[in-house]
Amino acid sequence: MKSSLSAAHLFRVFALFALVVLFLLTLTRAGFSLWQLNRIESVEGFNQLQGLAELFILGWRFDLALIGAILFIPVTLGTLLAMLGPLRHLARFLILVFLVLGLAFILVAEYITPYFLYNQEVRPDLPIIHGIENPVQAIAGLWSSQMIPAVIGLVLAILILIAFIVRLESSRLLRFRIAPLSGICLMLFGGALCLFAVISNIDFIQNPGTLPTALHPSASLISADPVVNELTLNTAYKMGWSLVPTTPAAD
Repeated sequence: MKSSLSAAHLFRVFALFALVVLFLLTLTRAGFSLWQLNRIESVEGFNQLQGLAELFILGWRFDLALIGAILFIPVTLGTLLAMLGPLRHLARFLILVFLVLGLAFILVAEYITPYFLYNQEVRPDLPIIHGIENPVQAIAGLWSSQMIPAVIGLVLAILILIAFIVRLESSRLLRFRIAPLSGICLMLFGGALCLFAVISNIDFIQNPGTLPTALHPSASLISADPVVNELTLNTAYKMGWSLVPTTPAAD
């Protein structure tokens, strides 16, 4: 019987989360772009082919930043605890909480996005949500007027979350501690990748002496149309950024 596992065991779990999130956010961004295709075509001076390519490439940049932000603690602290035999159960709990709640938050954020894109032409963040005067009435009105797509979207979100939880095979996760050498490699290199995914303005040539900062939502400006700019974002990252007390201006 094995007394320890290779860190590849954990790496596969983190990679599964990253691939699922990247695929889902790409799919929803494509759906929103098709929905707003007439608006995209009407933007003056916006080259459709080049513009859509930039929209999705920049969108993946925001998606990777979100994935890095969610995975940083599981990859670093979770892997560290997983190397300590008596604490591997705490590591399992920490990793599962971050991955499952992270995916649930992303699904809910994308689920409510069409309402705000249609009514306010923006993806929601916490100030925008707090600005709704009567949330219960707004939800009731939306549910009654868009019942079929609302139900379909809710069912799909629940099924995706359930499928992800089942695929995690939580009962088998960290049944043994992680081998120290491979665990340290995953913790250091994985943590560095997560930080690199979040950081955007590493440009020591144009801005010598400046410190890198997290990718700012204002970097989504690719056209004169606010809706097109919002499509490059993902709602979970925008909502998470709104929790930051101070947001430095983007370069």
